[in-house]
Amino acid sequence: MKTIFINFEGQSSFKDQVDVVISKNEIVCLQRGLKSLSFDREFVLSEFSKVKEAIRNSDFSELLNGMQPALSRSVFIPLGQWLTTIKYAIENNYITKEDSVIIQKSGKKINISMMEAEGESQTNFLYDYSFFLAPIVIQYLRLNGVNSITTKETSIFNSIKFYIRGLSFIHLKFFQQCIYKIFYWFHSRKCDTSQSEILFTTRGLIQSQFIKNIQQVFFHKKTAIFAVESSIFPFRNYRYLHWSKVDFSYGEGILPVYQIISDYIQIVKKFLSISLLAAPTKCKFFGLSLNLNKCLADIAIYEYYCSTLGKALKHELKNNDKRKTIVCFDMLSPQPYYVKCLNPNQRVVQIQTTLMASLKQENYVFGDKFYFSDRETYNNHSIINHELVHVLDVLPDIKYSVIHDIEKIKNEKRIIYFTQPIFQEDEGVIIQLLKEYSESSELDFMIKLHPRSRKAEYSTHNVPFVHDNADSIETIKMAEVVATRNSSIGYDAWKLDVPVLFFVNGKLKNTGIDYIPDEYQGTFKYLPSIQQISNFVDNKQLYFHDYGRFKISEEERQALKEKVQNQF
Repeated sequence: MKTIFINFEGQSSFKDQVDVVISKNEIVCLQRGLKSLSFDREFVLSEFSKVKEAIRNSDFSELLNGMQPALSRSVFIPLGQWLTTIKYAIENNYITKEDSVIIQKSGKKINISMMEAEGESQTNFLYDYSFFLAPIVIQYLRLNGVNSITTKETSIFNSIKFYIRGLSFIHLKFFQQCIYKIFYWFHSRKCDTSQSEILFTTRGLIQSQFIKNIQQVFFHKKTAIFAVESSIFPFRNYRYLHWSKVDFSYGEGILPVYQIISDYIQIVKKFLSISLLAAPTKCKFFGLSLNLNKCLADIAIYEYYCSTLGKALKHELKNNDKRKTIVCFDMLSPQPYYVKCLNPNQRVVQIQTTLMASLKQENYVFGDKFYFSDRETYNNHSIINHELVHVLDVLPDIKYSVIHDIEKIKNEKRIIYFTQPIFQEDEGVIIQLLKEYSESSELDFMIKLHPRSRKAEYSTHNVPFVHDNADSIETIKMAEVVATRNSSIGYDAWKLDVPVLFFVNGKLKNTGIDYIPDEYQGTFKYLPSIQQISNFVDNKQLYFHDYGRFKISEEERQALKEKVQNQF
């Protein structure tokens, strides 16, 4: 008989006291060593089809519209990864019916929750994903005859947290809308969108920065910017656009008071009625019988958040009979669905802003067309998601099409590190190393924060920060050398012909990332020495510029401009 520890938290004192440790994508066995696992995404998505069918047959089928990519990626694909690993462990005798399984923390009962899943939730408020995962894994183990399961810590408050969490999100959104409404009455900045032929929509800094970089490509049309907020921090997007001195119409606060109050009352009723009063919405997933009601209640809250942009646009365009092209920059989130659904007479297109993994996805094209911004990703998705090929197209390197017209800052003797808001303990080591290198070289050292990173988390390093409102393209142009872990900032640096260092020595790797080649001298799979960094910088012409990766030709830039003129 073996002792098995299922490691939801990534670390535990039990790991040295057991025979087998199982994590989401690997199994560590004292006798058989490490087994790294991949999972069959197609199979998990086929299991997810049962979830979709159950929702379609429920009284809340409308909630599925637009939510399929988010629901699969945030809940059922991560859950499917875990169950695939447990299934493999059982089939290959890492776990047998006679074994004893230890789980550190678990909720009392199964709660399939959109905002308490392991996927892409951006907040940890009242959230511990082991309480979400553990009850499902326990049921799956028992379904397969493994009954000796010990839980060291069981939460009886998990369901209470679910309601506090949900109602908190609802009230946060409502209070924000009230603040925005007051602001709109007294201090709204507006440009005239009525005469525009192309209306760019933005929900945050990355999208606004992207628009700033591509707007000149659409010189042949009258364009306007329509801005709202997606961040929990009020006016973040507004402050950036105001600082950038661009003309924009601010959509927050544009909704009438009666609609703000009506939407608030409806979502409170919907959340409580689905989670407390509705008949169970049952489905099968990996053979497990699951009740989706709490997940549906969460989806209702997500809809409350995501539909704001579409509603604001509808109000903005209500007296405008001229058909426009509305451009959204959301790739896998549902906002463009509500833009098109609430503005059906407008042409709605989506443009890829950041790199998208070439993976099989639920339908993410919610408008009339989806444009990729790099050819390789377009080619891959045309094959992998072939059923969408009729609405897919590409505007290759549109993000960089006018960047080369911008003069590079002269005498930029600096190395700039771009943060990523994940596994920050790895970043501390890298920042300290780069700081020591800077002190021994002629290069100054600065940090550029990711929009979700916080200064307080990096201030102990005593390294100056690039201005918060400077966009990534401008910042790269300020640097002699760019440094990051596996961020797509590295791809931007290649395109802008600025040498880049990739530190993939920690938990963030370069597996399957095309823009971080293994053979590239600036890819560090192990923490380098100061001498190694110095050697790269001193030989950057040979190691970077002569390497010639991802360069854009003048012919390609002209072809892009012609395509934009023909299709917009």
